[in-house]
Amino acid sequence: MIENNLYEGELIIEKIPQKYTEEVFNLVRAYEKRAKIRDPQDRISLIERKPGGFRVLTTENQLAKKLAKKIKEVFNSVEVVVSFSKEPYEVCRVKVIFI
Repeated sequence: MIENNLYEGELIIEKIPQKYTEEVFNLVRAYEKRAKIRDPQDRISLIERKPGGFRVLTTENQLAKKLAKKIKEVFNSVEVVVSFSKEPYEVCRVKVIFI
């Protein structure tokens, strides 16, 4: 999947306060390591820095949802919006917005 630039999960993290940027990045990386131990297919194929946030692509759609849930658990002041693409695609798009 990674070689073909395919993904099933897209996580957009927006409006991160500057003091939390590195902490969020480290949280995403650490979460991937733990997920990969449970299931070797759970991987992050891309972490792209955007102004005020990140775009994260995952090989499994549930990984994007679980990662958003973890971010909400750690940083209480976030809003999470989940949407799914239409068939036949199985892409889960999750937006995490710091408020």
